[in-house]
Amino acid sequence: YHGRNIVRETYGSNYWADSNIRSWLNSSAEAGAVEWQCGNPPSADNIRYGCNAYDDEAGFLSNFTASEIKAMRSVSQKTLVSSAEYDIGMYDTGLKRHDYNISINSVVQNYDTAFAEYVTDKMFLLDVKQVNAVYNNGDILGEDYYIGTPTAECVENSEYDDDQLAEGKKYDYWLRTAFTNYNENVRYVYSGGGVIFGYAYTDAIGVRPAFYLDLSSSVKSGTGTAEDPYSIEMRTVIQLRKTLST
Repeated sequence: YHGRNIVRETYGSNYWADSNIRSWLNSSAEAGAVEWQCGNPPSADNIRYGCNAYDDEAGFLSNFTASEIKAMRSVSQKTLVSSAEYDIGMYDTGLKRHDYNISINSVVQNYDTAFAEYVTDKMFLLDVKQVNAVYNNGDILGEDYYIGTPTAECVENSEYDDDQLAEGKKYDYWLRTAFTNYNENVRYVYSGGGVIFGYAYTDAIGVRPAFYLDLSSSVKSGTGTAEDPYSIEMRTVIQLRKTLST
């Protein structure tokens, strides 16, 4: 479908703005009614090994109440793009492609001058700068907090069988950042702590959704810590750590 780069037809696309995972995370549609902006729904035929297809699932936002959705801010965020986009002027800012570095300490190198566009979302995946910020808050959040761990529900529901996929065990998860050297690869946080890349159609990498909470009007109680989480109209806003395969 992605005419800007033929390789994407085989290995998937690293363009966040019309990605299936973005379409799903920001949809409250009923099962089977999510609008897949890229034109290729995440069916078994379009996912490596056919595991964990979600084209017939209800949109992710359907899991939240109206009050909870109202508490999620819609934010316009910088999102890096690869050559299929910046070569034809599809970017809002930037002077050069983002340089690749596996180290969590160095993933933001030349981020401020890299080709990118601004995309508005309620629910999103972190990018390299945001995950670097999480890492740098390790003294508060915990040294390994930036590395994902699946829940028991995730492990039970996954069709993908992997010895590494176990409750509480570190597991890979996607970022929304493109690996800008190629147009079919996306950056992800490796269970070992590095920030590497893989084909966008891969099903053996988890999803760790994020959103910005509207603190000004939605929080009824709580301070936002693990011991005293925010509460909205008697429903606790918990950490979203359910890892889902893309």
